[in-house]
Amino acid sequence: MTDALNQEPETLVRVDVPQPGGGLRQYTAWTGGGEQLGDHIDRITLAAGLDAWSWIQILERQVRIIHRGRIDIRTHPLRRVLTDVEQGYRGDETLRTNLVHALAAEAARCNLPPLAAPPAPAVRTRPSGDNCRPLPRSWRSLTRSVPR
Repeated sequence: MTDALNQEPETLVRVDVPQPGGGLRQYTAWTGGGEQLGDHIDRITLAAGLDAWSWIQILERQVRIIHRGRIDIRTHPLRRVLTDVEQGYRGDETLRTNLVHALAAEAARCNLPPLAAPPAPAVRTRPSGDNCRPLPRSWRSLTRSVPR
């Protein structure tokens, strides 16, 4: 992760570490200035009504992935993310529909009512168990490492 953190400033860094038994542990960090720029981007996206799917697609459009064995290090240069947000980028509608179907299938698998289509960054928490992990209370929580 040190290599990733030594890259350009204002970057969100996420490290995905596969766990024995099929789980995935994620660690996140900011390079210099990243947290402040991330907060600024969050304010803009909330004010613009950017939905969860658009946010996912923007992050995927602007990702760089470094593979270290089984570990993936994902870096998101936040200036490029900001440009997409300011230009009003919205996610692909066909792929958005696929996400809604995937969320409904996951809810059914966990015996939960289906989540509404993701129009806002906040989602409710669902109970753990049977490979169902709690959903983040907000998209902002995805950018912070939470001990489990």
